[in-house]
Amino acid sequence: DRFSDVPAGVSFHDEIEWLAAQGITNGYSDGRFGYGDHLNRQDMAIFLYRLATVHGVAGAASFTPSDADYQRFSDVKRGSYGAKEILWLARNGISQGSNGRFKGNDKLTRQDMAVFLYRYALLAGVPGVGSYAPSDAEYARFSDVKRGTFASKEILWCAKVGITRGNANGTFGYGDKLTRSAMAAFLYRLDKLI
Repeated sequence: DRFSDVPAGVSFHDEIEWLAAQGITNGYSDGRFGYGDHLNRQDMAIFLYRLATVHGVAGAASFTPSDADYQRFSDVKRGSYGAKEILWLARNGISQGSNGRFKGNDKLTRQDMAVFLYRYALLAGVPGVGSYAPSDAEYARFSDVKRGTFASKEILWCAKVGITRGNANGTFGYGDKLTRSAMAAFLYRLDKLI
């Protein structure tokens, strides 16, 4: 196996192997993937950017941040880890940050993941994304996602197209931190739509 912490038979093994085969991740320098580690926002930006280069989405492969791009976030400077990838997401409307900051070291929540993937799918031209409106039945799917919940539309779209299935207890896991292994599964499922 490619990663010491992803043995055959573990959940999301194939999805993690796919992620590595596509060049979207190399894992950690110690040979681990970081299976149970929580994903931070800058790594999510890097994963999405690399997926975009695989699919030729929005000129990702040739993107060079402009001086104006570097003014978007006070915490993303030239030479910052993931700066190019973060700024590609921002320029293409996938990430807007918060209060003038990207907060790259913050752990990614499941609802933020849904927003990133929804916006990426919209940019990539996945059919039906822009016109999607959740039905009453879809709002009943997860006990922690209701009308007016931040990112409810994006979460329910991800569920409708099979990117996420939620938790066994009937919740989406709205504020939960996202693991790197779950992110591999979500990106693998998103890739099937493109």
